[in-house]
Order: sequence, then C-alpha cells, then structure tokens
Amino acid sequence: MKDSAAVGHSASLSDNPESWARQTLSELGSGLYERSDTVALTLLTVMSGQSVFLYGPPGTAKSLIARRIACIFEDAEYFEYLMQRFSTPEEIFGPVSISELKNDRYTRITGGYLPEADVAFLDEIWKSSPAILNTLLTIINERKFKNGSEVLDVPLKAVIAASNEIPVAGSGLDALYDRFITRLRVDPVAEDSSFLAVVSDNSVSGKTDISNRINTQEWVGFISRINGVQISDDAADAILAVRAGLLELGKDEDTSPVYVSDRRWQKAVFLTKAAALLSGRTEVTPVDLLVLKNCLWSMSEDRRPVSEIVDKVIRSYFTDRTSVCLEIRNRMEKLDREIRGLFRNSRNSSVPPTVINDIACYELEAAIGPNAMKVKVYIPYGPKAAGGIYNAYSASGSTQDSFGANYMFQVVESDDDYATIRFTHYSNETYKVPLRFGGSGPVPSSTRDTYIRAVRNLKSDADAAAVIVSDVAASMERDAEGPFVTTVDRKALAEISRDLVSGLSSVRESIDALSVYLDQHDS
Repeated sequence: MKDSAAVGHSASLSDNPESWARQTLSELGSGLYERSDTVALTLLTVMSGQSVFLYGPPGTAKSLIARRIACIFEDAEYFEYLMQRFSTPEEIFGPVSISELKNDRYTRITGGYLPEADVAFLDEIWKSSPAILNTLLTIINERKFKNGSEVLDVPLKAVIAASNEIPVAGSGLDALYDRFITRLRVDPVAEDSSFLAVVSDNSVSGKTDISNRINTQEWVGFISRINGVQISDDAADAILAVRAGLLELGKDEDTSPVYVSDRRWQKAVFLTKAAALLSGRTEVTPVDLLVLKNCLWSMSEDRRPVSEIVDKVIRSYFTDRTSVCLEIRNRMEKLDREIRGLFRNSRNSSVPPTVINDIACYELEAAIGPNAMKVKVYIPYGPKAAGGIYNAYSASGSTQDSFGANYMFQVVESDDDYATIRFTHYSNETYKVPLRFGGSGPVPSSTRDTYIRAVRNLKSDADAAAVIVSDVAASMERDAEGPFVTTVDRKALAEISRDLVSGLSSVRESIDALSVYLDQHDS
C-alpha cells in the first residue's frame, strides 16, 4: 500500500493551506513506500524557508525526495551535487570567468550552479572542503553570495543535505550543522510488502506532477503568514516543559547533555507555526510540537532521549486536561474501601472470640457428639478455602472428643465473610461460621443512605467528566490527523485517547458495581 492517498481536487496555498499541503503531499509521495513522514517533514521545512538534513545510508531515496520537493515550485532551478574530499568551489558555485579575470575581476559564472538554485541537494555534505562549507554557511544563513566584489542575493529556498554520518562535535562544522533545522533519519524500507514493491518497480522518478505549483511570491507570502500564527498558552507551557526536560539531560550518569542553541529553538518554533498553518489553524497546539523531535537532536544518541521528552510532555498535556478523571478515580477508590469495609465489618462476628491454644476462635454449638449430642467446639477464625480440611478444638484445646474422634471439618463453600462447614464425623449437618471477629453490628440506615447519595453524586461527576474526556479525545484525534503528524506519533496519540476513554469507562463501571453492592447490602 502506498503512503499517500490521492486527492481529487486542486487546492490553492493562499486560499486553503491545509488542502494544498494534503494534495501536494499525496502527489509528492506517489510511488514511494514508507517515506510519507520524510516527505511531509521535508516539505514543511522547505515551506518555512529552512534547510533539511537527511541522515541515513545510501540508496534510501534521499535524492529522489529532494528532486520531488523542487517540483512544488514553478520554473525552479534545481542543483544537485555529490560532495567529496576533492570537490572544488568551482563545482558548486561556478567556474571563474576567464574574460572577467582578464579585466582583473575575480567573478564566477553562477548560471546552473548553487548560487542561482531555488532548491539544492548536497549529498555526503560533510565530506566537502572547508572552503566550500564556509561559503555555503553564508548562503544558507544570509541568502547572500559574494561573487568577486559583488554581494548577490540568492533565490535559494532550501538546501536539502544528506549523509550517512553526523559531523563530530568540535570538527568545525557545528555552525553549518546548526543551520539544518530539521534532521530526519531515513532508513531502508522495513515491511516485506514495501520492499517487494520497491524492488519490482523501476519506474519511480524524481520528477512528479504537482497540480498547484507555487511561485516565489506565493512562497514568500506564505512565510509572512507564518509570522502571524500565535502560540497558544498550552503550547507555550509545553515548549517550556520540553526545554526544562532537555536541561535535565546530563545531570546524571545515565544521560548525556543535549545543547540546543537559542537560534535553533527560534527556528524550530517557527517550524511548529508553519505546521499549524498548513494544518488549517492559526494557533500552535501542543500536537504541533511533535515536529520538535526532529529538530532538537544533534548526535545520533540524542534522538531517543529527545523524542522521549517531547512524547512525555505531549502525553502530560492531555492527561492534565483530564485530571478530573484521576480525582474521580481516587474518590471512587476511597468510597469503595469505606463502604466495603463498613459492610464487611458489620458481617463479622460481634461475639468476642474465645482464645484456644493462643488462637482466636468462634464458639459453635454443633450436633456432632454421639447420638447427635450437641457439644461446644471452637472454630479458628481466618480465611478458609472451599474443599479444605481443618481442625476444630474442644474447650480444653484438644482436637479430639472423649471417644478419640477428631474434630475435623471440611469447608463446603466460602466467601470473604463466611464459610459453610461439615464435620467429618457423626453428622452430615452443615454450619455457617464467620471468618472474622470484631463486628460492629448492622449498618444504620442513615449511614447507608449517606453512602448512597455519595455514590450518586460520584456518578453525576463521572458523567460530566466523560464529556470532558470525549471533547479532549475528539480534539486529539483531529490534531492527530494533521499532515505533519508522523505515523508513529499518530498511533501514540490514538493510544493516549483510548487510554483516557477506557480509563474513565473502567471507573464508571466500578462506580456502578459499588452502587449494586449497596443495593445488595441493606444492613
């Protein structure tokens, strides 16, 4: 199954950014397998005017994705180059003009090279020379290219870089690496069906038809609109929570510190605004912050802790909104303990126990003597399993009568409060004996009525909480369908939603069971 479903109508970026994004993603993903998340987040980054780093082994469609992204622009100039140690500036920025050199002017012929590209794909970027990378830093950062004595504005909208390695910290590449705001891991396809589809289809091309391509003016206008997107209070709190979580990394021996520059934070939050706008909203919600998982890591080993921190913050946001559910659960559990304890205590024997052989016992007069003569025997208190064989005692502590017969009894049936027993000698008669002592006697009707009202109020509060949970779950499900929520995140949000709904449903069932218990125990 392909990653994207076809969209049947043309959509304008200016009129309906969300429809445009969904349609464009569908067209960009045509024929690709297990690449929908990479395509979506690359498109999002390019639409926010920033650059992308694709991290993964060769042969995973990184260059194909870059070529397709370039197709979203009208008449876009696309530049692609495989960098290596011996790459020269001439190969990237254009050859030096011989005619200009004769006039003592050192200028490059930039036509067809990176300075005149709208979208550039630089493969194995970290293998290039410092001379190239330093110039590239200025181009990405300032959108300027110094050509001889002139400083030219470049039309570059985004650089998509790729490598199967990450620059080593302190190697002099930190400043350039920091300009790649989105960092995406690209692995080979995992599913068997996807693998078979990939190896059997040689027709997939880097060129693809985009129904509604955009020009530079539209792109610039869209970026201007991103600035108007607001950050909701909930999203702001979540951003601070993520930052606080990152600052905690490295404070213990199990984690390593993760440094995120203020500039990177600024660009990353701008990306969340673009995600909101392309999802049909004018305000960033916490779900938009899921893209931060692909912005805040630097080293490969950072990816997991960063992802876990963002996930934890998003989960906390939704569980905090439904904290009333936890309050209701706590109230239910407290009521359950009180009510069941009260009625269980009322069913305990209120007769003081008789201590035989240092064991608290219940005194029972049973027809177990010769000729069914009634005698007093003493049954130890405590749990008893159905089918079990136990000893009773005489007043003197003996387990036998004067004729040498054992005071043994078998438990016919048992619950938490009582056991029905039958003595193994003399008689088949059964007796119901309590398993605990210290009973308080019957529960007053006024007390029972008080608990009935408390359970009824709890039911009402649970019903009100159900409305809150339903609204939160619906909101979560809507946000989870956003075009830039990854497959993994979408599943995680669905799981949170299910947990919230099923958790309250479980509490509601427990409240109903408590109500039934009260109905069954009228004294």
